[in-house]
Amino acid sequence: MASVVNTAGEADVPTRGVAQPPFAAPVEPPTVAASEPPSPLTPPAPLFATDDKGFVDTGARCDRSQSVVALGRTAGSFVVICGDTDGRYEYRGVRLSDAAALKTAAENTPPHGFVARKSGVSYAVSPTELLVTAGDAVVKQEPMLEFRGSR
Repeated sequence: MASVVNTAGEADVPTRGVAQPPFAAPVEPPTVAASEPPSPLTPPAPLFATDDKGFVDTGARCDRSQSVVALGRTAGSFVVICGDTDGRYEYRGVRLSDAAALKTAAENTPPHGFVARKSGVSYAVSPTELLVTAGDAVVKQEPMLEFRGSR
């Protein structure tokens, strides 16, 4: 049987072979500086900047002669539907994973939104989702996180 000798003159305490933990100074939890809450008069900065032509610094923007008819953002894409004075529509989309951009003609498909087609692939834009299909196969279906435009 192992025993611990106490130098303070106390009796030995039997431990039955159990190692005693080393003594260490108590550890203080890290202090975290409190940050000031945002002012109720200052709106939070948008995650993705937009203006009257679409998403700033991306391929999802309308030309000077066009105006934004609809603008949408999913977890993986930016989409802008541009319109001109002759009633034509254009799809401008950007895939966020690699910044690949697509620009093609679009058509209004009331009451749901717009459809664009390129190389056998359809891009359906609505206030609730971006649906990409090739024939009958769904390539991608992403819910809209943000949508502005025709509802």
